[in-house]
Amino acid sequence: LVGVEAPGETVTIVGVVDQFFGDYQLKPRSAADIGAEEVSYPGDDVSKDLTFEVVTWNVEWFGDAGNGPDNDEQQLSNVIEVIREIDAEIYAFQEIADQTDFATLLDSLDEYGGILADFSQQQKTAFLFKRSEIDSLSSAKITDNLTSNYWAGGSNQSFARFPLMFQFNATISGETREIYAFNVHMKAMDDSDSYNQRYEASRELKQYLDQLHANDNVIFLGDYNDTSTGSITSGQESPYKNFVDDDEYTVITQSLEERGFASQSIGSFIDHITITSELSDEYIAGTERVENTNYIGSYLSSTSDHYPIWTRFQFETVVSNEELTANPVNFSLDQNYPNPFNPSTVISYQLAENSTVTLEVYDMLGREVATLVNNERMTAGSHNVTFDAGNLSSGLYMYRLSTANGQQITKKMMLVK
Repeated sequence: LVGVEAPGETVTIVGVVDQFFGDYQLKPRSAADIGAEEVSYPGDDVSKDLTFEVVTWNVEWFGDAGNGPDNDEQQLSNVIEVIREIDAEIYAFQEIADQTDFATLLDSLDEYGGILADFSQQQKTAFLFKRSEIDSLSSAKITDNLTSNYWAGGSNQSFARFPLMFQFNATISGETREIYAFNVHMKAMDDSDSYNQRYEASRELKQYLDQLHANDNVIFLGDYNDTSTGSITSGQESPYKNFVDDDEYTVITQSLEERGFASQSIGSFIDHITITSELSDEYIAGTERVENTNYIGSYLSSTSDHYPIWTRFQFETVVSNEELTANPVNFSLDQNYPNPFNPSTVISYQLAENSTVTLEVYDMLGREVATLVNNERMTAGSHNVTFDAGNLSSGLYMYRLSTANGQQITKKMMLVK
């Protein structure tokens, strides 16, 4: 069943008997038939009005019926439906193949503005942004110190798919962040020459970002055409290992790849979102996801061979020490970070007053597996606890903060080994 967790124990199943190549199957009709719980993401209890959503999506020859989905009108209609369903502030597209259809897309979405790359190759990158929250500052095709041959352009500078940069102010709930987004569509295929192009392009881009955007809020996203934990080219390391190994960057979608998700039809995870450390505290850990497009009929043949990949941020209000003293924090429990994690993670919580506190961890069967704070008297303010799950199996766990006066908050976290 799409969108639900596998049962952790024996359950009674109600379903429909079916047969596949001679093998009998029992297919549940819904999550209720097997008592499964719907998957919940960290931050699902936070309204989208309070968060900043970012999407990368390769829309497979958008507008070119001769190469991608063969019904342009249906593809356009489906893309609009997905955009409205996710309702993000920023979309980074790859494979916009028809400028007229992109203009039609913008005309159909009055609340959005758009930017289309100007390189001569038919498959272009683009941004779509929500005007009410995004103030466009500048955009450009980045070519400084970049080599066209590494960016799927051969020796033709105008043909190369250089990164499309979009500089903007994002304002969410009165908090504004200046952000630089870099949208890429890296060289495809698993041959050694294509791999080398991705490898060198990754190094060129990182050098550019390190030199010119060292202290900026940066999002590097798009169709990487390769994985972050290895490579589609046999025997090679990830061409993006330079980003993975640098603590100043976080490939936030790597967790999806490690858990076996696919970002496109042939099963690999090659569409990614990477951020700089300046945005790490405002990224809601665990919100990275592959959009479940089952609300679109025959999605892979009618819309795209890639799925939208997206995540969420919540901008924190910067307050002074004087303000903190005058306005004590409320009783609250943060989402653990990192999440998913292996094997340790940090759990933070806040107390409005001195309190006697217990912090416990449970498995999904309700069995206590760890006590991190045991009925201890804690002062008002913020507290951090490190949880080491080295002796536990991969899976979903709950952590619960409670006080002696009856306050209680429970959240979930994912251990992936």
